[in-house]
Amino acid sequence: MRRSLVGALLGLALLTASACSPAADGMPPTAEPGPQSSSATAPSSIPASPAAPTPTARPAASPLKPIPGAMGTAILNAAGVPERYTAVQDDTVDGIGYRFGITTDVLAEANMVPDFVSVGNNYFLHPGDVVELLVRPVDARSGKGAVVNNSAGHPIFYTSVRGDSLDSVGYKFRVNKAALLRYNPDLSGNATIPPGSKISLMPGELKIHGATGTFTVDAKGIPLTYTTAEGDIEMQIAGRFNLQMVELADANRPHDNATAEWFDFTDLPSGTLAAGQTISLNGDHPILK
Repeated sequence: MRRSLVGALLGLALLTASACSPAADGMPPTAEPGPQSSSATAPSSIPASPAAPTPTARPAASPLKPIPGAMGTAILNAAGVPERYTAVQDDTVDGIGYRFGITTDVLAEANMVPDFVSVGNNYFLHPGDVVELLVRPVDARSGKGAVVNNSAGHPIFYTSVRGDSLDSVGYKFRVNKAALLRYNPDLSGNATIPPGSKISLMPGELKIHGATGTFTVDAKGIPLTYTTAEGDIEMQIAGRFNLQMVELADANRPHDNATAEWFDFTDLPSGTLAAGQTISLNGDHPILK
């Protein structure tokens, strides 16, 4: 015990002398050490960790700053949020999406179309066209009405419920408001739709360029057959009844499978059909020849 006490006192004297002596090479003396552990052995010093580098944040796309592929003008709402965009030459879907921080799916829903592409069947990217950037709020009660589908499973009629509006129906079925008003002359441009209204989601009764013939329906109003008129085009007939061309061809298959469909064309490259032919619009009731 006596030897341990003497060793401890000697160590303390050496530490005190070291702290009071001037530093070598003219450097300032080291700072006085802090309180020591009760152990006679001083703890080893731990080097300080280097400071972590500050991460560089990626700058957010600004809705007010045009970028390649989205050089047009944005219209802001009262809260300063971009709600519409006017397309200019060489705009792209990706450019618009990046500039405003939205996906192509959101663009398609906001504009009430099945999809939104930058090549081919292009809905919006023509100079001067206005693109909606926001999906607007709709009544939570809306969109719960009965739906009638055609044989291909595509919606063709909807029965409205309380809370439905042109917006809610348009978002649900991807049919824009202008088209809904054309397909349904009894509807007005008011925000709400009376409950119980049977809303057509296809041109149907509305004759469109390239599809001006007459048609028949079943008890539910699902189109069954169509009689072609002069100048009718296969693609327009399919569009008038919310079908794809392959679905129209499938409802009119030839027995010999030599062609995709049996009906006659007057101009095959353009898809123009001979007038006076009765063709099927319903895959559940095909006309096979």
